[in-house]
Amino acid sequence: MVARSTPVAVSTAGLPSGTAFTKITTGDDHSCALAAAGTAYCWGWNFRGQLGNLSGADEPAPVAVVRGELPAGAVFTALTAGDTHTCGLTDAGVVYCWGGNRAGQLGDGTTGDRGTPAAVSLAGTRFTAVAAGGNHTCGLATGGVVYCWGENAAGQLGDGTTSIRLTPVAVAGIGSGFATIAAGFQDTCGLTTAGAAYCWGGNTFGQLGDGTSTNRLTATAVSMRNVPAGRFAAIQPTWTHTCALTADGKAYCWGLGQAWELGGGENYQETTPAPVVMPTGVTFAGLTLGYEHSCARSTTDVAYCWGRNDEGQLGMGLPWRPGKVADFPDPALPGPPDTTAPSGSFAVNLSSFWVGQRTTLTLSGVTDDVSGSAAIARVVAWGDGTTSTLSAAQVSIGKQYTKAGRFTITLTLSDAAGNKRTQSSVVTVTAPGAFRLDRTSVSHHQPFKITIAAVPAGTTRITMNWGDGYVSNLAGANQAVSHSYYHKNEGGLVPAGTVKPTAVFTNAAGSTVPIAVGALTVKKDSWNPKAAITKPSRPTQVSSWKTLRGTATDQGSGVHYVRVVAKRASGGKTFCYTAKKTWIRYRGSSDAAKCRVDVKATGGRWSLALKGLAKGKLTVTAVATDWSDRSGKVAGVSQQLTRS
Repeated sequence: MVARSTPVAVSTAGLPSGTAFTKITTGDDHSCALAAAGTAYCWGWNFRGQLGNLSGADEPAPVAVVRGELPAGAVFTALTAGDTHTCGLTDAGVVYCWGGNRAGQLGDGTTGDRGTPAAVSLAGTRFTAVAAGGNHTCGLATGGVVYCWGENAAGQLGDGTTSIRLTPVAVAGIGSGFATIAAGFQDTCGLTTAGAAYCWGGNTFGQLGDGTSTNRLTATAVSMRNVPAGRFAAIQPTWTHTCALTADGKAYCWGLGQAWELGGGENYQETTPAPVVMPTGVTFAGLTLGYEHSCARSTTDVAYCWGRNDEGQLGMGLPWRPGKVADFPDPALPGPPDTTAPSGSFAVNLSSFWVGQRTTLTLSGVTDDVSGSAAIARVVAWGDGTTSTLSAAQVSIGKQYTKAGRFTITLTLSDAAGNKRTQSSVVTVTAPGAFRLDRTSVSHHQPFKITIAAVPAGTTRITMNWGDGYVSNLAGANQAVSHSYYHKNEGGLVPAGTVKPTAVFTNAAGSTVPIAVGALTVKKDSWNPKAAITKPSRPTQVSSWKTLRGTATDQGSGVHYVRVVAKRASGGKTFCYTAKKTWIRYRGSSDAAKCRVDVKATGGRWSLALKGLAKGKLTVTAVATDWSDRSGKVAGVSQQLTRS
């Protein structure tokens, strides 16, 4: 493929005899045209299905769009192209879209790409116009209501949010009354029936024309302070700037002007409409915008362009003000074929690293003898079944592998003529460490040990995630570490079942992905613990009860604690023993929590000293709780103490 600095005719070879195009639209790397019979044709890149012919292959000349969901007899009356998608409006007022759909820009309620036209989901609505932006689309319905769908990161849908929309939503701000709409990369504009301009979406460079650089989530009026006519007849936003025409053929532009695309004679920025320096005696009848250049058609059907010209996009003329495009030449034979592959190479900063660590691939010297930089495709195959495509502005890209192995990284450089150059390099990805568990099943609170070996030199930290919400930061060395499962970090008992701890290794190059250590089964505990109170041989003596004794057993995870409640009634008053080893007056259930003493059981036995015990009626209860948070039956004893 060869870049052109002056216009050339689009090939019609292979098209039906007599095919004549009436309208044309261009996307990021593809173009489409509407024939007089209402048939759509597209050409260019097709990696997302934007040509609508189901092949997925790039096409250097026009190919017919497959009908897809179009009903019999339906014809297109308008076409519009976004970055990687295309939409058409039929004579029935229905919008159909095809191509890239990662942000829902096709409006069919999904995010799946479409290789043929699919109807936009908005039953009962008749559209009169459609406009495709970068990754969003808008339609003008009868009654002047605008609906938008797709990407919304900058508010370009105008519904008051920044949420992606998979089906059309109405633009907020003025409701209805729009007569025309136009979409830019991340912004949208429309004109009302009175000629008032409204824009919404991205405004980093002032491209909305409201005097600010603040993104707008709903339709916002464009300032008319520098427009004597007070109204516009046409408007068109693009990536970073917007232009409009008045009814008397004067052009105004605003936004970023770093490549003179505003046409005012200076490299500058405007946040409200500024007049374009018009050629003497010329008035414009239409306009269209590119990335950093602008073009207009005069009332005498002469094309004028201004702005960036590094790829010959202006056709001719000075870069900063409207210049006449060279006369359209007759179709000519192509020049000599381009048979030389692009040049360029890459290097990775790490050729041996751990799973999850990032290696960075850096390009250098990417050039071609014919194709411009933007026309050179840069595709990296990582050797694990994934690929990445770099833009002309990218010189580096990072990659993380999620599994160990040897992977061959291959860079393919392709120019516009299809010539390719490849370079390959092998990287080795390893998973550090070796692990051994001393047991594979545990009860709650039962310790287990993981032995970590084969830790590589240079490891600075090992982060162990136990699978119960707890994390241990360990030294970067061979070691053994113990743990047990009881309550999760966020609360609640660790449930019975399989728990899979993982380890993350860190060194100077970064951290790994979590590496599986093994699996442990936390046993289900179906037994309730049992507690008993031992009654002394001289039960009526106070001294016999100064130390309570009993037993506690469990067949499952083991006894965690025994909860003991001791109360003494004397002289019409009741007292209870507390964990602070004191007796307090017991007046009812509100004091119950103060009267609980949790004691440990050792070797199946427990004891609790009752300091200050005196004569009276002693009542003792005990209940055991195990490490699985199961509690047994309450054991109790009551005894009148009459002797010291």
